[in-house]
Formats: sequence, structure tokens, C-alpha cells
Amino acid sequence: MGKIIFIFAVSIFLFFGYFVLYKQPQRLAQTNAMIGDKRIYVETADNSLKITKGLSGREKLDGNNGMLFIFPSAHRPKFWMMGMNFGLDFIWINNGKVVDIHENITPENLSPPSTISPKDDVDMVLEVNSGFIKNNKIIIGDNFQLLD
Repeated sequence: MGKIIFIFAVSIFLFFGYFVLYKQPQRLAQTNAMIGDKRIYVETADNSLKITKGLSGREKLDGNNGMLFIFPSAHRPKFWMMGMNFGLDFIWINNGKVVDIHENITPENLSPPSTISPKDDVDMVLEVNSGFIKNNKIIIGDNFQLLD
């Protein structure tokens, strides 16, 4: 009987963990930023739960919006497209400068266990819709800053 109760309790915990992590709408901090000469509205993910969830499960990202992942220290993070429904451009940032870019990454070509990483350490990653980099002429060396 104790084993059944334990399995039931673990099942409930996993169900609610999944619900909290993947099914509930995120309430992330939102702010404006500039990348190059382009203003963009960003949601910030600045803790492990928000970073793990990212944009997974969303149906879309509005045109001039992005998600900014902020790390406590510079490193070479690995990203994948688990639970993604649309393609992204990745803008890798360190000390307020774009240091690398990856364009048109789709869920089909980057699902676990495949990952993507920058060529150098970064303290932030900006995910935007596929085509954003090309359409806005974002290049390595562009400045990035939060405005609010």
C-alpha cells in the first residue's frame, strides 16, 4: 500500500511540475531594448526556471518582440528547440555587443539532443523570429542595450 501511495504522490508532483513549467502562461519581466538601430520589445528570462522554459509551447512570437536570456556570468550556453512551434534567430551578446549570430533555426533541425552554442562566451542571448537578423541587418559588433 505504501508503494502505491508513493507512486501516486510522485505522479501528482510530476503532473503539477509539468503544468507549472510548460502549460501556464509565463509572467516575465518585459522591457524595451536597442540592438543596432532597431528598438525591440523583450521579455527577460533571468533565472533557471524561466531560462529552461524559454519560448517552448508558444504558438508564436509577435513580430518586433524577442526573449532575452540573462545569465549571471559569461559562458557558452547550449540551446535546443524542445517544445518550439516556430523558427528563431539567435543573437549572442556579451558586454553589450553582438558576438555571434545564428539564423533560421527551426525545431526540425535543432531538436534534442542537438544543441546550438555561440563561438565565444556570452552573458545574454536574444531569441527573435526567423528572419529578424536579415530584415534588420543585425551584424556581429552591433551594440545592444536595455532601455527600461
